Amino acid sequence: MVYLHRVDTAGRYAQLVRDTQRGARLVYSVADLHHLRTSRQAEVEGRPDLASYAEHLRFLELTAARAADAVITHSTVEAALLRQKIPAETVHVVPWAVVPRPTEVPYSERRGLAFIGGYRHRPNVDAARFLIEAVMPAVAALDTEIPCLLVGSGMPDSLRALATVRPGVEAVGHVVELASVFDRVRLTVAPLAYGAGVKGKVLDSLAAGVPCVCTPAAAEGLDLPEPLAELVADTSAGLARSIAALHGDEGLNRACSESGLAYVAEHLSDGRVDRLMQLATGRAVF
Repeated sequence: MVYLHRVDTAGRYAQLVRDTQRGARLVYSVADLHHLRTSRQAEVEGRPDLASYAEHLRFLELTAARAADAVITHSTVEAALLRQKIPAETVHVVPWAVVPRPTEVPYSERRGLAFIGGYRHRPNVDAARFLIEAVMPAVAALDTEIPCLLVGSGMPDSLRALATVRPGVEAVGHVVELASVFDRVRLTVAPLAYGAGVKGKVLDSLAAGVPCVCTPAAAEGLDLPEPLAELVADTSAGLARSIAALHGDEGLNRACSESGLAYVAEHLSDGRVDRLMQLATGRAVF
């Protein structure tokens, strides 16, 4: 078996694999569909240049997928899109393993929310600005004082400056352990306007027993159960209502925390990932 991860790698080495490893099963992991994220960014920003580049990426990704014996994606939505273009039986949804590590700090001793993301990734910068400029004022309009932490590496100075003039927003930046953040807050928020694939920030939060309020772009491909699915909203007002409810209602917060931990244990265990990888690779995984 030869495993190629992401389109750059697959595009560079797939033909070499076919020429030199004729008996090998070629497995291509898309990680996430780059053309999907780029086309969505082009639509949000009104950029024809990005739309053209997205079509180029789409050609590369579908070419790599058609050349493989099996294609792996983490997202059920992206699997459905791929199955429209390549043989459905070659497409496999395989998550990555996540270990439940619930915070031991009681709800009553935590306060506020956190946005977590690497700020060298453009969708995260846009989402953080939207959170500061639109969502948090909508939260404040509900007569709710909820502090907001911006967590993650590579934060631009412009975002730090914006945080300093917004009451209740703290630009934390890089942290060594996310557990230190989950021990402080009652919820996280992922207000992404666009993206692709499954969002690690959402899974990490659920694994910590900390509910996450999401936009549809952030929740895409996860098939979240109730009551987690009810935390998904596509407007600043809808996100604010979910934030206020989760922050102020301990019973709701606990129910969502338990649902998230159960989801992680059922869908993202080592054993389940191994079984799904066996189906994709056609052999046992060691």
